Amino acid sequence: MNYKEFRERVLEHLAKYKTEKLGIKKNGIWRGNKQEYPHILPVAPDFKDKNYLPMVNKPVSMPEHSGSHHMNSSQTMCVNFFQPFLETVEGNEALTKIMSEIMQLQFEPSKIKARFEYIENRTENTNFDFYMEFESGEKIYFEIKYTESSFGGISRDVNRATRWARNYAPYLHETLYLKSISQTDFEKYDQIFRKIFYLKSLKDYAVFLIPFENKYLMRRIEKALSLIGGKELPNVVLVDWQKLATAALEVTRNTKYYEHVVQFEDKYLAVDGNLDNDTTLQNK
Repeated sequence: MNYKEFRERVLEHLAKYKTEKLGIKKNGIWRGNKQEYPHILPVAPDFKDKNYLPMVNKPVSMPEHSGSHHMNSSQTMCVNFFQPFLETVEGNEALTKIMSEIMQLQFEPSKIKARFEYIENRTENTNFDFYMEFESGEKIYFEIKYTESSFGGISRDVNRATRWARNYAPYLHETLYLKSISQTDFEKYDQIFRKIFYLKSLKDYAVFLIPFENKYLMRRIEKALSLIGGKELPNVVLVDWQKLATAALEVTRNTKYYEHVVQFEDKYLAVDGNLDNDTTLQNK
């Protein structure tokens, strides 16, 4: 399946979810061309938080993307999966087990420090979709995508030479995998390598969480990683959304989080399945 087919299938599914699960027939408008689309929610107050699942408490300090009301917003998808696990000890333990399973590592259960839209260095200013830190010192920096066709690039108004000399070149020796990267290669895959740039110790991990069916993103990241060692990068982990959800279903079985993961999978991943007739999400 090519990227266009993947995206069309997802958007068709989300449009159906909007009408059948949320009971919303009105379409939202994309600000890019002022046209209506069935996978976009209206921005009126009555629909403001309908893109979030029932167990989710939207982070009040998180700056929302302009497209957060799009059903395929990767920012909203990220919050919809992770946020409920962050509020209780039980949730922290479940999320620790999920990440241990999906990354094939053994993280010790502990209180999790987490942030959405996290910026560690305000001068360099890389934004991480999600960030987790365990009491034992492990840090996980997330780059999260869904139906996007790219990882983004450098703004045209940026002075590249100054940016490279100030923010990256002096610090490459501190990184795990970018010690020999050239400016040209770094900038070609800018958003990918800026995430990997933050890996300074063996307790630091970059997780790229994307649907493996999104072949365009998969090819892009594989080409980038081939420049710095390919698959021989134990602290750079590619995670399929479906595999994450499957692991979460297994870990949360017989807990209150199980239904949350079912609802998440129903919304974002059950693209070829039939939506059930439950209407509880309409009343959130």
